[in-house]
Amino acid sequence: GSSLYARDRFEELERNCVAYANIDMPGMRGAADWSAVTAGPDFFDLAARTVLDVTGQRGVSAGRIRAWDQSFQNLGISSLFVWSSQLPPDSPYRTGGGAMPWWWHTEADTAEFCDREVFETDARLYMAALVRLLADEREAPRVETLWTEVNERLLRLEADLSPVLDLSGLRGLLQDGLSAWKAKERSLESSLHAVRLLNRVCYSAREAHLQDWVNGNDFIPGLSEAATVLRKEMPARKRAIVVHYAITQRNRLLLLAEELTHLAALRA
Repeated sequence: GSSLYARDRFEELERNCVAYANIDMPGMRGAADWSAVTAGPDFFDLAARTVLDVTGQRGVSAGRIRAWDQSFQNLGISSLFVWSSQLPPDSPYRTGGGAMPWWWHTEADTAEFCDREVFETDARLYMAALVRLLADEREAPRVETLWTEVNERLLRLEADLSPVLDLSGLRGLLQDGLSAWKAKERSLESSLHAVRLLNRVCYSAREAHLQDWVNGNDFIPGLSEAATVLRKEMPARKRAIVVHYAITQRNRLLLLAEELTHLAALRA
């Protein structure tokens, strides 16, 4: 559903969307944990403060989340929330070693497993965060936080890929761009532009107009996937194919990094 929405409303999303909020598993019976903050790095501060204000719980980052219902990240659109309430670790309703209840997406998923108070808390949380984002320009996405996340991840990948691929030029370009970005005041428009580019580095391995159904990979998924595969023993021909893929991913990221550096050099 989200991939078709992103495909068919591509122009509208590209021009007008600031962020998206995915409301997954709201109002579950037994849910009492709001501490896993599912926002991206650029919206973590806003989301965590809202969780604290609405629930009294201190949030921690849930890490990178990319699943089938998050097709907007490929366009560079940030996530504000992916889900909110969860079952606590000791809940008897948990299944499969995860936070989902045993009845989720089954015929047993009926109204008796909903909790009105949890629903209301989830609704207050989402509405408070959205109102804050839309009503106050000071709640704009934190470009520097997201940019720093990209640079730190790339530094780790450089060590993993150094035997077959040189990432120093790419990493240096992004580091210089971040330094230039910090040196000037930025408009909301330029901040949103930077976030779009950085999210495309963070979350996808393909261009924005192509749906990238990547799932479960780390930040900078194309290079991360190549690094994971190259740790394994394989015939020389297969290894050459993976190295080729890694080089094309680096080249894609170089184009995005050059655009970011150019943006950082502008006045506003």
